Amino acid sequence: MKWVEQIILRSSSESLQELDIDSVIALANMNRTPRPNHIKVYKHGSLETDLSVFLCWATEQPEPMGSSVARHISQQLSNFGLVNSSWWIETLDIA
Repeated sequence: MKWVEQIILRSSSESLQELDIDSVIALANMNRTPRPNHIKVYKHGSLETDLSVFLCWATEQPEPMGSSVARHISQQLSNFGLVNSSWWIETLDIA
């Protein structure tokens, strides 16, 4: 089953400048199994202070409380602003 976790950070511009997202993701991914197939980071198109992290998975079942990787990333990002997370199951893939 393919599914994705989305973590959204809304911060101040000062906080976002201090954030090293590569380090946050690297630390979250270390020594954790399973690991996501891939991780994508997006910035909002018009709000410079919004950041979104997507963890893409292919496992038998999504983790109901979120993955340990997502929980760790969310916890670290909460130091920089408001964090919201959710997970979604893929229902259609149009290539």
